[in-house]
Amino acid sequence: MTTRRSFLATSAAAAVASAVRVHVPVANANPSTQPEAPDAGGFLRLRGWGVCVPSQEWAQHGAWVIDGVMAALQPARWHSWGIWPATDIDGRVPGVFSDQYFNRDATRQYLIDHQTREWMLFNEPEVPGQAGMTPELAVDVTLEFIDLARSTGTEWQWMAPSVTLDTEHNGLEWLTEYMLIMRRRKGIMRPGSWGVHPYNCGTVADLRQSMRQWRTWHEVWGSGAPTVITEVCAEGAGVAGQMLVMNECAAMLDLGEVAGVAWASAYLAAAGGVPWQHYPLCVLDTETQTVTPTDLGRRWKELQNGME
Repeated sequence: MTTRRSFLATSAAAAVASAVRVHVPVANANPSTQPEAPDAGGFLRLRGWGVCVPSQEWAQHGAWVIDGVMAALQPARWHSWGIWPATDIDGRVPGVFSDQYFNRDATRQYLIDHQTREWMLFNEPEVPGQAGMTPELAVDVTLEFIDLARSTGTEWQWMAPSVTLDTEHNGLEWLTEYMLIMRRRKGIMRPGSWGVHPYNCGTVADLRQSMRQWRTWHEVWGSGAPTVITEVCAEGAGVAGQMLVMNECAAMLDLGEVAGVAWASAYLAAAGGVPWQHYPLCVLDTETQTVTPTDLGRRWKELQNGME
């Protein structure tokens, strides 16, 4: 996850009772291992069953991290909230984390080299320590990105800033102000999709309440663009709670309530040596340079396989 916990990941998952391994019917969901059908123009967007890949350990330890994670999970869609570290692995949805990490030259070149992508703009801009941007600054940088992308003559789309659906940081208030400023300047600017982070959701009931609040907001401001959960886990919960929330996310995807889900996170990271309380899909062994799925990772794969 790339939230206010500053890219931290969780401790390794403990064993889980088989009672929580409830099959979620996902036969009608868009297969995570195939492009969504149909997507006119062949755009790569964060659709289906995906994953977030923290960049810190990967950058520190080398390519074996991303190679091992991709071999273990094989997601059709994944993101690392940027275009760095560099990799040619398929399925990456690029992003601009914040104004501070907006490398214009690198972004322009990536647009040219990787056409027909949807770009994720800004990670939790309402949260200090994450993108940490005012709505007005975020509009400034959004329009700058759009102008930059247009100047390349390539095909692209943009995802609106991903905000948290919690009361601590008032992400929906931030996003409302962002839209008001955008409309005053440009009229109705419809993004390719909306990104949300339903955190503070240690239970399925909490998750459902967050998503109800989001749907209310979306009815007013959404302009019909689909919703993608760009980061999610059961904050503060144990493995059993994580699995229940994961099952619920798969059900929302199956029902078409969301267009995509990216679980946070692919593996345990310890940025700054501070452990993250959420549970990863894999654990890394830096001595042997191996990647091993956790119980939660195996459940993620079971759900993925059910979508094929």
